[in-house]
Amino acid sequence: MLIEIEDTPEFYSKIIDVLKTGDIIALPTDTVYGFAVDGTNFDAIKRLAEIKGRVDKSFTLFLQKNQIEKYAILIKRKIVEYFVPGSLTIILKKRTGVSLPYITEKIGIRIPQISF
Repeated sequence: MLIEIEDTPEFYSKIIDVLKTGDIIALPTDTVYGFAVDGTNFDAIKRLAEIKGRVDKSFTLFLQKNQIEKYAILIKRKIVEYFVPGSLTIILKKRTGVSLPYITEKIGIRIPQISF
């Protein structure tokens, strides 16, 4: 299914509905298009890993700034504030208790510049 990007609440609602069903979407980032799934849906993450042939590699989490500390330990806040949002993936230590498939002790986090 192809959905044109629109900056409307209806568009974002449609995308959320697609992700909630466990489907995989392609979306623009600051550098390239990437695949995305609901990061809380283990089956969707596993399916994406199989499709990409990455069953032994971590994925990057695309988050908002206020979500970083839910998943990672943020030690140098000023460094993060300097580089995000943008095209840089920041590698941080995973917060204790965070359980996501294919995420080990370190976690890649990216806050894209693009509003989507």
